[in-house]
Amino acid sequence: MSEKVTHIIGSPAAEKKLVAGLLRGDESSYRQLYDAYAPRVRCTLLRLLRDRATVEDAIQASFLIVFRRVYTFDH
Repeated sequence: MSEKVTHIIGSPAAEKKLVAGLLRGDESSYRQLYDAYAPRVRCTLLRLLRDRATVEDAIQASFLIVFRRVYTFDH
């Protein structure tokens, strides 16, 4: 049984374009990534942590790691 892949950004081509923008340091690409993924991350963390301030801190820390290390990810 195959598993359906959901592309939050839209399509594999759009995701590749976004990653290329991130690798170039394009600020709008960083905003697009955050806007696309932060709501899902927030929802998951709220269920786990149940404290908004802690969740917001965790989201900020997580995205900082992604932004600083984007060049190390497979693409």
